[in-house]
Amino acid sequence: MKLLSILCVFFIPLVATASGGGGGGGLNSPSTPMVARKSPEQKAVESYKQGIKYRDKAWASIAKADIEKNPKKSARLEKKAQKHFRNAVKRYRRAIKHYEVFSEAHASLGYALRQLGDYPGSLAAYNRSLEINPRYGNAIEYRGETYLALGELNKARLAYVALLRIDPGLAKELLSAIEVWLENPPQTADQEEIEKLREWTKERVALLDILPASSEQGKDWSGP
Repeated sequence: MKLLSILCVFFIPLVATASGGGGGGGLNSPSTPMVARKSPEQKAVESYKQGIKYRDKAWASIAKADIEKNPKKSARLEKKAQKHFRNAVKRYRRAIKHYEVFSEAHASLGYALRQLGDYPGSLAAYNRSLEINPRYGNAIEYRGETYLALGELNKARLAYVALLRIDPGLAKELLSAIEVWLENPPQTADQEEIEKLREWTKERVALLDILPASSEQGKDWSGP
C-alpha cells in the first residue's frame, strides 16, 4: 500500500455509529457509539507523523545553534537536537513495527540515525526503504550522502547517476553535498580517490544547465 493510500485510511473518522431502527437500545441503538479500532497502517502513519514532528524540532534547534554566539548555549541546543532525533528514531521504529513495508518510515529512520552518527544503521534503513520502493528518490539521495560520510565515493557517484533518471533536482542536491564534502574531506580519505571525485564533480557541475527541471517523482510528502 502506497503512502497516499495509508494516509487516506488514516483520516477516515474513527468513531462510527451503529445502524438500526427502533428504540430497543443495546448494540443496535443509534445512540450507542462504536469506537473503531485503528488499523496497523493508521497506527504506522500516526507514529510516523510524530517522528516528523521531532525531526522538525531537531532542525529548529540546529538552526538556533548555528546563529548562537554563546558556545555553551550552542552546545546545549545541539544536544537538544540530538535528543529530538533520538525521539524521532523511536517513533519511526514504532511506525515500522506497525507496518513493516513503510518505505518512507525506513528512509526517515535512516536520516535520523545518520544525524546521530549511526552510519551502519542508517545504511541498513535506506537499503530497506529502497527494497520496498527502488525509485524512492529521497532515500537514494540521503544514502548517497551517507556513502560520502563513510568514504565510499564510488557508491556516492552511482547514487547521483541513479537520481538523474528519477529526479534531477535531487541529483543536484547530492552533487551539492559532494561539493561541500570536497571542501574539507577527512584526512583519512584516499587522496587519489578524492582527486578523481573532484574532477568528476567539475564535469557534472558543467552539465547542470542542460539538466531538465526537477520532477516531483520520488519525493515524500514530508521528507527525511
